[in-house]
Amino acid sequence: MNKRTLGVGRAILIGAGVLMASGCGSHAATADVTVTSCAVNSSPGEGPVATLAVVNHSSKTSGYSIVVAFDTPDGATQLDTANVTVQNLNANQRTQVTATSTKQNINAPGKFICKLGEIARLAG
Repeated sequence: MNKRTLGVGRAILIGAGVLMASGCGSHAATADVTVTSCAVNSSPGEGPVATLAVVNHSSKTSGYSIVVAFDTPDGATQLDTANVTVQNLNANQRTQVTATSTKQNINAPGKFICKLGEIARLAG
């Protein structure tokens, strides 16, 4: 499992867009990823953190490229994004990854929400 982060968020969870590579089955990649937590980060000097659950519903080993957006609570302004990758997830296997914002100035209750952006599932 490989993680990479850059985003910002709070506690309203929202779903969004998808790209699905051919050969990965008929199950949409968006259904494979959910935001399970969106919270203020307790680590000093870091921004908010979103925790994601990823379940490979396809019939083949797959990798994922996931964008998490950290927006204002009304969704009108994007404050930051985080990019997360998951590699070599077997069919029906699950994992948990985190996306952490680098913007510590938005790391406060009520300042952000987390939502899923683009999700790409690639046969691997």
